[in-house]
Amino acid sequence: MRTKVWYYVGNNGDGSVSVYFCETEKLAKLLDELESEDGEGWGEICASYVMIESDSPIVVLEILTASELVKEIDDDYDKDDVGYPHKKHKALRLLEQQALKGGE
Repeated sequence: MRTKVWYYVGNNGDGSVSVYFCETEKLAKLLDELESEDGEGWGEICASYVMIESDSPIVVLEILTASELVKEIDDDYDKDDVGYPHKKHKALRLLEQQALKGGE
């Protein structure tokens, strides 16, 4: 079995980074876009994928979904923050697109 797993490398703001495994390519690229808009990006695309191959089923235990991103935006951003409506709109739009396509 071969599986493509999308990820995004996020800047933690303290010199460290975190890797977020994402449900879809669009979600990984959206996270990269939102961080770049915040001025926290590195000027390079930080979304990509790895191909994993195994004879056994492949399960990614911690994977970020579009609905979780919407919740994180609500939890982590001040509602009065200038960027909040823009970020939430983009995340909700991705969630709606996935729903229309029956998931991705």
